[in-house]
Amino acid sequence: MAQARHKIISDTLGSEIATGTYPVGSRLPTEMELTARFGTSRHTVREALKTLSDQGLLARRPKIGTIV
Repeated sequence: MAQARHKIISDTLGSEIATGTYPVGSRLPTEMELTARFGTSRHTVREALKTLSDQGLLARRPKIGTIV
């Protein structure tokens, strides 16, 4: 069975955070940039970001962005 797209995105971004592609304190690309990168819907990207936020890897701030 194939993994859910949001799981693949959250795993990819989680790995990039762990390897320093997105260091602590940096901003993640916008939801629209991530939808273009992964070729998916905004809803799917939001679900992936919610997963990472629930794991304590991201802080989402309105009008500021998503911070590692």
